[in-house]
Amino acid sequence: MTALLQILQIALVEYSAHKKTNIVQRSVIGGTALALASMMVFLSLLFLALGFFSWMLLYTIIPLAALATAGATLLLLLIAALLVYLLHKLQAKEAQREAPDPEKLAAMVAFVTAELEASVGDNPKTALLVAALTGLLAGQYLK
Repeated sequence: MTALLQILQIALVEYSAHKKTNIVQRSVIGGTALALASMMVFLSLLFLALGFFSWMLLYTIIPLAALATAGATLLLLLIAALLVYLLHKLQAKEAQREAPDPEKLAAMVAFVTAELEASVGDNPKTALLVAALTGLLAGQYLK
């Protein structure tokens, strides 16, 4: 039971020290950077298409230059979509390979359950206190 009390003590100290977690701060910064990068990529692709259109105007008439620009842009988008599809497919295969073995997971759950049952049987009041504080912390973090 002392291991559970140590974990609870660490959680309480961290909760009282930090009101805003680093994960939230990093996700806001990352989201802002992603939005800015996406905007820059969009603008660069727009200028690339405009440059390609201007170059095509030197050799063809306006409708054919517009058609070639649209075709080149569509080709780039299809290549990007294919790359994203292949990356997601590869990540799904890796996730399936890294899936936990159900037998090992069941054995681990049985071991932890036995340990917790013994601890609760020895110290029921402490277990109730730990459960109540864990619920309080979960309620505070999951608001």
